[in-house]
Amino acid sequence: MHRGAFCIYFKSVLPSPPVHACSFAEDPVLYRDHRGTVHMLMHGFYDKFPGAHGWSTHPNGISDWEFSTTPAYTFNVNLAGMPTTLDQRERPQVVLQNGSLTHLFNGARKGSAPTFSMVTEVCQHGPPTRAAGTAALTCPSPHA
Repeated sequence: MHRGAFCIYFKSVLPSPPVHACSFAEDPVLYRDHRGTVHMLMHGFYDKFPGAHGWSTHPNGISDWEFSTTPAYTFNVNLAGMPTTLDQRERPQVVLQNGSLTHLFNGARKGSAPTFSMVTEVCQHGPPTRAAGTAALTCPSPHA
């Protein structure tokens, strides 16, 4: 919890949109990692991909933003152990444990089905693997 004075900052930290962009970035969520770096996840990124990631090298996160050229998340997911491609994935929210991102929540939709909330475990030590004989994906142990 933040204690003390704060300032409201109205300057956009996002890069200028490309000339032909029909979309934008929205639903930003900010968090500070265990090193003190301020990060931003957002839905959409000028039609490049569904989820974008940025970080600030400024201690308070009010300037010096950089943005990844690869998606923070895509439409490709595993639902009930089966790979599928979503039609919509937005409203990112994060869960942190000791300053490390452990879970990502999104609103999602597949086809004409109703929108639903989904949670994705964020693997810290490599890509998820599937245990023999199961449909579940698990993150590797840091001691593996």
